[in-house]
Amino acid sequence: MMPASYIDSYSESAFLEELIGENGYRKLLSSEIIAKGTQSEIYLLKIQVINGDTQNIVAKIFKDSYPQNNIALINREYDALLCFFDAIEKCGDLNLKTPKPLRLIAKQKTILMSYEAGQPLSKFIPKETNTLKIIAAQIIKGLNLYHIARNDIYGDFHLGNILFQLPERITFLDPTPPVDWIVLGLFNPLKYKFLAVDIGYLIYCSCVIMPKVLLVNPIYVYRGMRLLAHICAEVCLSCEKNSRSMVWNEISVVVMTHIRRLSRSSIKGYLIGIAGRLFFAALKISKKLSIR
Repeated sequence: MMPASYIDSYSESAFLEELIGENGYRKLLSSEIIAKGTQSEIYLLKIQVINGDTQNIVAKIFKDSYPQNNIALINREYDALLCFFDAIEKCGDLNLKTPKPLRLIAKQKTILMSYEAGQPLSKFIPKETNTLKIIAAQIIKGLNLYHIARNDIYGDFHLGNILFQLPERITFLDPTPPVDWIVLGLFNPLKYKFLAVDIGYLIYCSCVIMPKVLLVNPIYVYRGMRLLAHICAEVCLSCEKNSRSMVWNEISVVVMTHIRRLSRSSIKGYLIGIAGRLFFAALKISKKLSIR
């Protein structure tokens, strides 16, 4: 039986030390797992480089146990990161960031990249209205840069893949379309704008998560609703006046397509879908108020 990942086949420290030693670094000083999912594990590594300086980098290790983790998918994410990083560098906006890809290691199914500080918007959303407007504008600006540079959707675009750092820095993570709905052809790029697909997916993910969080952290949900409303308003205001309605309709179709697909998946999915529809209805009202 094949191991679930390379890390499972021997100790974590031995794997990471080999990874660092084989790729031009002198020594691994420390490691910390900062994210763990079904597709990959993310490690923050403190390393010593050849000249003796220390440096923080990130290792994203794709699991063998996830069927879609083939080298083509990993190459696609590496190329997307590289392309997006170059586009942001040329743009010159110091408040837009994405990790710089350092190495793609096919044997260990790993991407090494620079470490970027910040809090994910899935954990923290500022309360100030002006800050929310700035974040919304930066998100749309960054997405537009990505779409132009890659001529493709961003993909797995949700609040957990957006880092915020005061005063107004936004960092984009993990530009990988979810394999299942891309392969199934749910969205035709000739029919839907890239921006509508990505913002629609962002809203859908929020519609699924926010109702669950409401009882635990209503303040976060309130701020999240306001942020999403500003993002929706920013999308519409960035378009020509005569096309705003069409773009919003595309976003709505994307959101509802995902929600209907979730609702058909199971009884639990059906119940989550009901809550998601209610959240989306409230968001549409909030968006109208934001545009005024």
